[in-house]
This record gives sequence, C-alpha cells and structure tokens, in this order.
Amino acid sequence: MDGLVRTSPSNRELLVFAASMDAQFAFGLIEDEDPVFARSLYDKAWHRALKGLGDSRLEDLLNLRVENVVQILSEHGERDLAAIFWTGLSLAGWLNLDRGSMESVASFPIALAFVERAMELDATYFYGAAHLLHGRFQGERSAELGGNPTKAKASLIEALRVNDGRLLLARVYMARYFAVPKQDTKLFRAELDAVLEASDDILPGARLLTAIAKKKAEELLLSMEDFFLEIPDEDRY
Repeated sequence: MDGLVRTSPSNRELLVFAASMDAQFAFGLIEDEDPVFARSLYDKAWHRALKGLGDSRLEDLLNLRVENVVQILSEHGERDLAAIFWTGLSLAGWLNLDRGSMESVASFPIALAFVERAMELDATYFYGAAHLLHGRFQGERSAELGGNPTKAKASLIEALRVNDGRLLLARVYMARYFAVPKQDTKLFRAELDAVLEASDDILPGARLLTAIAKKKAEELLLSMEDFFLEIPDEDRY
C-alpha cells in the first residue's frame, strides 16, 4: 500500500483507503501488543486521511482552534465522510496512545470534532464505529482530560442500536469504559458474557471485528480483579 501511495501521492481516494488499512491494523491487531508501532501507524493514517480530505485550511490542523475546525468540517458533506471518519479515528488513536501529554490533552477535542462530524453525516458508517469510538474516548479519559461517562454510555448504546446489538465491541467498551468506572461488576459480566456467547457470524461481513471483541472480552474477564475493588462471588469469572 505504501508503494501505491508513493506512485500516486495526490490520489485522494487512495490516500483515504490506505489510511483506513493502517488504522484498522493498528486498532484491531497492534494497539494492545505494540503501542509504539500502533502509534506510528495512526500517525501515518491521520495525515493521509486528512490529505485525502483535500482542504488546505486544515493543513496545520493541530494548531487550529477547535471551533474553526468544527466550522470547516460543517462545510464538508457525505462525499467526504470516509476522509473525515478515518482522520478522526486515526488522530484520536494517535493522541490516545500518549494521552498524558500536553499535546494530547490540547488536541483531543479536534479529533473528537472529526468523529462527531462523521456521526452527524452517517451514524451507520463502518458499522456505526464513530459512535463506538466516541464512547470509548469519552469513557477512558478522566473529566480533567475531557472525558464524560454519561456521553460514553449514550454513544455506546447508539453504536449497538444502529447495528441491532450486533457490534460486539460496543459491549466490550460498555464493560471497560462504563461498568469499570462505575464499579458495576454485574454489568461488566453481563456485557462480556453476551459477547462470548454470541455467534461468530453475528455481524455479517465483519467477522474480524467480532473476533477482536471476543478476544478482548476474554482478556478483560481474566483480568477482572485488576479493575474492581470488590467482586461478589456470583460475578467472578
């Protein structure tokens, strides 16, 4: 893919497609195992997707005011949805892997602006993943860093709704980023048990996303004692 981009560096569709491949690889397979490599993939992906959007006003993105970014994105419609979505996912992933830094704190609202614009344009795009990401990033950050558990829960419920409950990663994130902060062991077990009991074909065309969800669910259950101060016997895995 890198070779194709080098031969056609101005092909906007190719840039966005390449960004989507790098971002999915980082998000689904690399982030937990090698965060340094994942961050380099996200970095490459968000720059490519942003270039694929083709708006020169956004070239110095991280130095712009978030309200200006929101205004510019409001002028882009559904034909630019893929570029907006993959910029947001990749930029958020890149920042999130260094979320204690001042750059991450300052720039994260810009990443969220892209994710939220994608949500506005088409809530179902890529299996409703904009809602999934919004829920994750709102849930895993403290209030001081811009997180909001209420918004996290609402976004994850919406991610489930648009897929009739079949996007299992939304259940994984509900367990990790809502049940854990609330110290709700019953919700944690209920969501993750539902993931493990679901069919591998619950979301046709997205078996990889389902497999990732099942892997993460089992890992979370095996690490349950790391997340909860007290676990009733009936909720233990």
